[in-house]
Amino acid sequence: MEKMTGEHIEYVFFDMETTGFQEPIRPVQIGAVDSWGKRKFNKFLLPDREIEHYAIRRHGFTKDNGTLCCRHGCALDAMDMKWGLIEFVEWLKSFGGKVVLIAHNCRNFDARILLKNFKEFHVPHEDVIVGFSDSLVASRFYFPGNEISHSLPDMLVNVDLRRQETQDALENAMICRRIVKRMAAQNKRKFVHFVCNPKWYKTLDQQNKWTFAPRTPRGPTPRAQRH
Repeated sequence: MEKMTGEHIEYVFFDMETTGFQEPIRPVQIGAVDSWGKRKFNKFLLPDREIEHYAIRRHGFTKDNGTLCCRHGCALDAMDMKWGLIEFVEWLKSFGGKVVLIAHNCRNFDARILLKNFKEFHVPHEDVIVGFSDSLVASRFYFPGNEISHSLPDMLVNVDLRRQETQDALENAMICRRIVKRMAAQNKRKFVHFVCNPKWYKTLDQQNKWTFAPRTPRGPTPRAQRH
């Protein structure tokens, strides 16, 4: 567990809709919610590359003449990529302390994409983000077996909540929060201890090493296991 003597740590759930699986992968929406479910972040970002057809079929975002549009063709108020990333970091700083970010398939997808874009667009974040926790790894630990689906909609059912399916980053972050809170309670674990279990928690330094270490190209975990 991250040790920050005398320093406040906030736990924030987040999710991203992206341009697809081809590098460079850009976020087109970042959604986040605090552990209490009260404070929310929801911004659209204009990518500097085209959105893949697979991603468009999933979330419906398109890029038309330099404008980000929703699945209904309406123009969205999308921010420049760098400024959108900066605004996310500034929102995290507004909590007044360090932050642990939590996402479904965080280790292999969300955290990797976020850190790669932070690096490419030169967005400082080391003074606020201290680590990442992966609810997908936790789900596989508490619900083992190849026959069990660990996608967000099916994990709601696995923890005895009503199934809900969405392709909205903020709504997925809120669903992830409900699942993690429920898993912690069902297994009689304090929320903070559950989130910071070393089986699915990585410090920022550990996640950076995981993200940028040379590896054989395999591609991210299929989105079906994320959402």
